[in-house]
Amino acid sequence: MLLFSSGSNTFDIVVEEKRTIASAKYLFIFTNDLTGKKVACTSTEVTVDGIRSQFTITAVRGTPTPLSAQIYLYNLGFYKYFVYERTAVQIAAFNYATVDALDLRTLTGLVDNGKLKFTATATVDAYYKDVQPSVKNYII
Repeated sequence: MLLFSSGSNTFDIVVEEKRTIASAKYLFIFTNDLTGKKVACTSTEVTVDGIRSQFTITAVRGTPTPLSAQIYLYNLGFYKYFVYERTAVQIAAFNYATVDALDLRTLTGLVDNGKLKFTATATVDAYYKDVQPSVKNYII
């Protein structure tokens, strides 16, 4: 499971096992579990080792730039994510604005999928210890 918050999110996934395109670009589609709303973006791959690849996607408020690995996740909560391999031409021609109406069953090239949890920006929890004054013992 991937954990995202607002801002930059770096994660490792396995795409090499199912990759069939030599210089593949990767299309990420996120579907909200409750609303079914879909958003998409592309991200540049950084190879970690022979199996895992690292990606960075930025969750932004406002208008994202999908070709620059930016998405706007509308609701906090759980999403399904799907990663498709594409050529550079297919990535440039993909219509990110109409992805919500896209039937994912029509897409080919699925290399990874899973769950994602989108949470609010992490906050620091403050813990307070009740400090009692010294205990005084009186001997009678």
